[in-house]
Amino acid sequence: MTASRFALLAALVCAGASAQDASHKVTIYRDRMGVPHVAGDTPEALYFGGGYALAQDRLAEFERSRRAALGRMAEIDQSKVEADKRARLAAYTPAETRAMFDALAPEHQRMLRAHLAGMNKAVDEAIADPQNKMPYEFGVLWKVTPERWTVHDYVATYAAHRRSLSSGGGVEIEAEAESVVTLDVPPIP
Repeated sequence: MTASRFALLAALVCAGASAQDASHKVTIYRDRMGVPHVAGDTPEALYFGGGYALAQDRLAEFERSRRAALGRMAEIDQSKVEADKRARLAAYTPAETRAMFDALAPEHQRMLRAHLAGMNKAVDEAIADPQNKMPYEFGVLWKVTPERWTVHDYVATYAAHRRSLSSGGGVEIEAEAESVVTLDVPPIP
C-alpha cells in the first residue's frame, strides 16, 4: 500500500472513530487485491460493514448455504430434491433457532442483527441494481431474486454448517479493487 493510500485509510478510520452524531458510519476500504478493511465507530457499525462486505463478495455462496440448510436447493437445482428432504429432517424450526438466538447475550444479539442488516443492505442494492450488483448465479443460472436474511436463516445456516463440519463433509460478484464505501448504519434494534 502506498503512503498516500495508507494515509487515506488512516484518515477514514480516524474519521469513523470520532463520529459524534446519532447515525453511525462505517467505512469499507478495499485494497488493490479487493480485500475489504472495515472501520466503524461502534461494534454495530463494524458488524454492519462486515456483513455488507461479505454479502457483496459472497451473496451467491450465502444463498446456496441458506437453501441447503433449509432444504430449498431444489428451487434452483432440481437434482437436489433428496438432499432437501434430508436437510428438512435435520433442520431446526424457527422456534428452535429463535430460542438459540434468545440465549445469546444482548450485545451478541445486537452484533448479529447488525451483521444481518449489513447483509440485507447488500441484498437490497443487488435487487435495486441487478445490472451492476447482482451475482451472475441469481439472474442467469438460478433465475431467482435473492431474499433478505432473517435471524432464523442465519442461525439455521450456521447450525447446518457446523453439522457438515462435524460429519465430514459459485462465481462471486467481484468487488472493485481499491475502492472506498462509506455507509449510513441504520438503527439496530
